[in-house]
Amino acid sequence: MTLALKMPLPQQRSAALTAGLSIITMAILAIFSIGYAFGQLIILEDAIMTMNNIQQDISLFVLGIIGLILIFICDLLASWGLWGYFKRFDETRSKWMAGFRLVYTIILGIAITTLVLILPHLPNSTLSASEVLDQIQNFYTIWSFGLIIFGLHLLFLGFIALRETPVPKTISWLLLIAAVGYLFNNIASLSSDHYLHYKPIVEMIFSLPMIFGELGLGIWLIVQNNKKS
Repeated sequence: MTLALKMPLPQQRSAALTAGLSIITMAILAIFSIGYAFGQLIILEDAIMTMNNIQQDISLFVLGIIGLILIFICDLLASWGLWGYFKRFDETRSKWMAGFRLVYTIILGIAITTLVLILPHLPNSTLSASEVLDQIQNFYTIWSFGLIIFGLHLLFLGFIALRETPVPKTISWLLLIAAVGYLFNNIASLSSDHYLHYKPIVEMIFSLPMIFGELGLGIWLIVQNNKKS
């Protein structure tokens, strides 16, 4: 590996910092929006309970959506940052890698729109509980389709990282395993109702690679590639 590959140029350091901070910020926002806000309010099996929860705490629902919008912005930044850093190793595959993430981000934006469209109807309850839950389920369905594209992004990212890059091999393999997890979990979710019984087990198996692969890469990009030469 040449010295040029070992020591990133200033613009490559900037791309690494942008990607790393975006990835970590998204993880924090996802914990709040999906894990806490929507976890408190949404019960996919009970439309009336979901509607009551949202009506009682509309502000939390709005904050959850704002968190998703911020994730959308961070995803755009991550797409640029990852391409800017990894293109020096494999320009062609880096374009595919960033392109898949960009497509995923667009799909995420469409999914978020389904939730935003609920907001004007909440104060006066002009949508029924079942209609609100249908919109929420549309969000998860569209997002699940997007996560298949995200899995392809991780597949390219992990493959690039495994090659002539300074990214630790452990992180690279975790990214590849996470890619398989995203692809299998979301394809199965969209294609089979029976899979819902097994989904929690599969998500538990792949959760650690998904978390530590992406977060590990984000932390590594910040720490390793923004040191002074």
